[in-house]
Amino acid sequence: GVLEISEDVSEPSDNGRSKLQAINVSEAGSLDIYLTEPDVPLEDASPLFAGAAGGAGMTTTDSGEYRLRVTGLNDINDLRLDIPSITLDSKGVASLILTETRSGMLVDALLLPQQGSLTRFANTKARVRGAVAMSTGVMASLRVGGVSIINGQGVGVISTYAQVEAGSVTVSLAVDGNPIAVENQTLEAGGDYTALIWSDDAGTYVSLLPDDNHVPTSSGDTKIRVLNGLSTESAPLSLYVDYFPVAEVVARGTASAYAEV
Repeated sequence: GVLEISEDVSEPSDNGRSKLQAINVSEAGSLDIYLTEPDVPLEDASPLFAGAAGGAGMTTTDSGEYRLRVTGLNDINDLRLDIPSITLDSKGVASLILTETRSGMLVDALLLPQQGSLTRFANTKARVRGAVAMSTGVMASLRVGGVSIINGQGVGVISTYAQVEAGSVTVSLAVDGNPIAVENQTLEAGGDYTALIWSDDAGTYVSLLPDDNHVPTSSGDTKIRVLNGLSTESAPLSLYVDYFPVAEVVARGTASAYAEV
């Protein structure tokens, strides 16, 4: 689709005021956009734009320097972007454009002043969730980049996503309280990952598997893949949907490509 951004909107009549419109062209669904003082918790704030999807219209607000935060619709714990400082000029007119990242769920931001130069605010975070696939009866704890992902949980548990600073991160794994050495991993900014905890006769491992949470390319389709964490069986796995193979020969500790069905 195409959205028109006007370049001849009248400026606010008063000093200390600024006009801002929100445009959400990401695939992350409807989003709430907050502009606050740096230390204001979101539970004490109201979104400047609630449920932004597509072109969300224009509002007039006080100019100045703000912290920009974007969350999922009506969920302050579902943080999609956190930028420490963004400036709205006095008597300025600007568009705040939300764009997708590699995962499809986190977003970047672009600030486009009317007849001015574009500024990009890139997401510096990634999201990680854990999936426990070890033998029954043992408990795992996992931290990635210092953030707790799994805390003393057993087989079959899949955690919610947690935000981790992107880049090279430490991975700390413990099974029944016993630490297990895991190499550092690299998280790409804007990415989603599943940390699959699995084992074989030789030991216990963490496979950091990239997730693609973009919506399917065709309406009416869904996406499916296989994560093989079958710790007690070394044979690769295959998956059929309506008797058609959508994933074949998926080795333990790996994931298949996504298929649209």
